Amino acid sequence: MRLSHLPEALGIGALCATMAASVASAQCPAADGFEPNNDCLSAVALANGTYNTLTVEGTGGVYNDDFYSVSIPAGEELTVDCLFLNASGDVDVYFYDPLTSPNCGGEAAGDYLVRGFTATDNEHVVWSNTGATPLTVIVRVELYSAVACNDYSLVIATAPSPCAGPDDSYEDNDDCASAAPMVDGTYPGLFTVDGDEDYYEVTVADQDTIIVDILFTDASGDLDLELYESQADCVVDAPIIGSYGVADNESVTYTNLTGSSVTMVIHVYHWTGDTASICNTYDMVISGSGGSFATPICFGDGSSAACPCFNESTLGAGEGCKSSLGYGAILTASGSASVGADDIAFTVSQARANQPSMLVQGSTLISVPFKDGVLCMGNPTERVEVVFTDATGTGTTVGSVITNGNVLPGSTLHYQQWYRDPGGVSPCGNGSNFSNGLTVVYLP
Repeated sequence: MRLSHLPEALGIGALCATMAASVASAQCPAADGFEPNNDCLSAVALANGTYNTLTVEGTGGVYNDDFYSVSIPAGEELTVDCLFLNASGDVDVYFYDPLTSPNCGGEAAGDYLVRGFTATDNEHVVWSNTGATPLTVIVRVELYSAVACNDYSLVIATAPSPCAGPDDSYEDNDDCASAAPMVDGTYPGLFTVDGDEDYYEVTVADQDTIIVDILFTDASGDLDLELYESQADCVVDAPIIGSYGVADNESVTYTNLTGSSVTMVIHVYHWTGDTASICNTYDMVISGSGGSFATPICFGDGSSAACPCFNESTLGAGEGCKSSLGYGAILTASGSASVGADDIAFTVSQARANQPSMLVQGSTLISVPFKDGVLCMGNPTERVEVVFTDATGTGTTVGSVITNGNVLPGSTLHYQQWYRDPGGVSPCGNGSNFSNGLTVVYLP
């Protein structure tokens, strides 16, 4: 981090005065019309507009920074363009909230709201008031170079802020303790703003490799991405890996070699050094975590309930009760538990080939012998979709489970596949059977 007022800090004010005399500086007047505005208390109130022939001084160890105050209506952003020639003296711009930084000073992270401190001509600084009430911001203009002075112009503008829009559906996930639980999948339309960072939790199985991508346009706001190996690491801000680029998108990859499953924390935030914006939208893609969003339940091996006619499947096989094939059907899920993504699909395998089946959804857990299997879900129930199995006894839903099942975020629902087993050969003679069950806890 660049040190402010470096010559003064090194105690070489005399040398600075000599340098100032030898460096070609701007033709600065003794004082501009806003002087004396050299501290926070004497800040000059400015409205939207352009202000020319301003002067900031700094020589011989004496620094006369300029201070201005600007009122930002709720939901609007302040843009300040400070126009100058860097060759005549490097000028920096800081925004302060006088309520949290009453002296309008300090250049460490957290002292200021945002700053422009490049080493080129001009500074462009933007900050949004995302609160519900107007806010007064102090604008500090500092001459960083060891020269006598420099001329500059200020262009002040306020306008409706894109950063004042509504939060995404995972809020309030603003700290480690409130991290939103996630699973593998794609999560579009997320949003973060300075002071309102995003945290997510994901379970990573032993030996599995998690990949997290955030997709965004850097020109609209520079976002960074971090991954913590545990809640404790998150609390002390000790990421196991991070991605801090200055181009579109960020990505992190991590393999869990701890010997057991871990709950990791994903951290997405806007970089405070970005002077063009304080917010951005992004999509997040999580893959490879190994954490299943659909929990298998209700097996036909006798561990959940007895099958109707002693047709239990092999213990631990994860199947439903045995069909005429000599084994039970298995139900799995793919996609994600995100209602917004609407990408969940269910696949039945090991069922009778070339037969109709039905994905059934229930809101309560029961255990009732029914047909040749065990029915594990109770009212209210939904018949979600008819699925025809192929020559291998496999079939997958193709419609929207979210729409067909009237699924809402936060709901816990249970699923089974009810399939035909015709021909008078089914174990119990009832002509149909059920797969194992799955429980899904739906996210926004």
